[in-house]
Amino acid sequence: TAWRPDGAWLTYLWKDADGVRSLRAVDAAGGAVVWSLDFSTLVPAGETEAIAPAEYFWSPGSDALLLGADGDLFLYRLADRSLRRLTRTEAEEAAPAFSPDGGRIAFSRAADLWTLDLASGRETRLTVDGVIAVVDAPAVTEGRFADDPEAVARQREEDPSVDHDNPLAEVYEDQLMAADLIVLNKTDLIGADAGERLK
Repeated sequence: TAWRPDGAWLTYLWKDADGVRSLRAVDAAGGAVVWSLDFSTLVPAGETEAIAPAEYFWSPGSDALLLGADGDLFLYRLADRSLRRLTRTEAEEAAPAFSPDGGRIAFSRAADLWTLDLASGRETRLTVDGVIAVVDAPAVTEGRFADDPEAVARQREEDPSVDHDNPLAEVYEDQLMAADLIVLNKTDLIGADAGERLK
């Protein structure tokens, strides 16, 4: 779930009884469904097959959505219902985020940080073989290193290649200390004051 930045809608991913997936929005005041985006209609311009987004992020102006699907990024404009492919690479684009003015997006690809100018489509690589740590902003704001620390611990215990001696909190701190760049994820779910404190 995610608030639209203007606070008018609360949005969430939905799958109906027939397995059709969509993004829905409810009115923040009354709770009624006021908008829906059927994923089966999400065909990028110039392509023939619909995408299946696994994540979405609102633009600062509440007029567009950044969609992540199959490791690539797409931009959906609400005004004309247009869908534009932003990336097409073998490497996955992860932890995407809009710039404050909505004119660029940042993301990580193959352990490096990139930006993409939405007007020109130009990509800029900001780091070379950098160490990037992605921080769950809402979790850290509440004093946790992950949204569900117990689930992370269970997953870690099931991986025989991982050293289980170090507490997860220490592992998290070590990752932050070693990082060349720290990316705050899910910042749309916390207030501006909390975001500034995290920085």
